[in-house]
Amino acid sequence: MGSNAGILAQLRTLLDSGRLVHAFLFFGGSPESRRQLASDLCGILIPGHPEDLIKVEKAANRAGIGAEDVEELQEKLKYKPYGERYAVVFEDAHLMNSFAQNKLLKTLEEPVSPAVIILLSAQKESMLPTVLSRCSCYQLEDDRAQEDPDAAAAADLMLGLLKQGAPFYRKKAALSVILGDKNGLRDKTLAFLDSFEQRLLEEAQKAPTDSILSASDEVRKARKAVRQSHNAAYTLKQLCLRI
Repeated sequence: MGSNAGILAQLRTLLDSGRLVHAFLFFGGSPESRRQLASDLCGILIPGHPEDLIKVEKAANRAGIGAEDVEELQEKLKYKPYGERYAVVFEDAHLMNSFAQNKLLKTLEEPVSPAVIILLSAQKESMLPTVLSRCSCYQLEDDRAQEDPDAAAAADLMLGLLKQGAPFYRKKAALSVILGDKNGLRDKTLAFLDSFEQRLLEEAQKAPTDSILSASDEVRKARKAVRQSHNAAYTLKQLCLRI
């Protein structure tokens, strides 16, 4: 297992030496740490060319990433990038079904345009062996040991309530330890959202129900709102209403 900084340093060295491969799997850690590592790597791969970044994500009305999403990516890659290469990021690679993963194999083997493909997944086991064999795999440090205990406890409780279909007032009550920290509310909220999303992703590995997938989408929206300086307490209450 490695830290983001350590992994990034290794990748920078490979890029400088001309030995960087064109497909990576970053797994483990938290959703946020995986996204941050991908973002940092993209900053090195396509400096000054944000238009060369392609994200492949689950559509709101579908349970996962399908073959049609990969086909759309392949069409985009037929065109030359603005800079040296494309950077392609699958933020939720574990949501790719087997058809999509098999469809991706050809692109992993021989991209039609210069491209580096980055797959992010909670677990390595989510990916087909044929996909893994074509990727350079890096396991991120386990963030569970570093979790804020209040955030972890609230996330565990919230997941249980979500699976029960509990009403709003019970979900809000589960966040009392987060909402009660007025001085550190923003940081506590972000810590809770990270912990909760990690549990949702792990649950989606076992049973990708509509409620679990929808809750994952809502957590991301909530994190974005908090980072944009929206009121954290209001954002958490809205999250409780929507999941």
